[in-house]
Amino acid sequence: MRRFFCACLILLSELAIVQAGESNGRVDSIEILETGIYEAREVARIPDDPTGSPFTRITDVQLVHRTTTIPAKIGLRFGLRYRPIGEPLGAISKLGLVVNAPGLQNPVATVYRTIGDIHHFGFTFEKTTELLPGIWRFEIRDAKDDRKIIEQQFNVVR
Repeated sequence: MRRFFCACLILLSELAIVQAGESNGRVDSIEILETGIYEAREVARIPDDPTGSPFTRITDVQLVHRTTTIPAKIGLRFGLRYRPIGEPLGAISKLGLVVNAPGLQNPVATVYRTIGDIHHFGFTFEKTTELLPGIWRFEIRDAKDDRKIIEQQFNVVR
């Protein structure tokens, strides 16, 4: 299940994760700009990241259809575009991202995001075992204190 989570989470990350350095920003809230089905261009398939989970680096993430009802279909990408709100503007903040699918509890992945910039958080169905109907919850948390900042729900249907 860990591979499942990390592959989905990092798959739609459109901005580079800060490899080193500390977060110096405070996120007070998250503005969700859009939710739905996306298309993107794969740049590289990385067999394992430092946590030992595979992921795909993508760019050119484009919203295809604004919705929260998602058909369970291999190759379909879905998620949300968001903006961290806090201080100081332009600072780096450490966030935790988690996808909870029906019957699965996934670990939090830590990412670094710039306050005020637009970011993407999503999932791509790659295996038939991932086609799980029901309510999927995408959570964004403050990685410093594990405080849930926001949750977005998607209804995955067959």
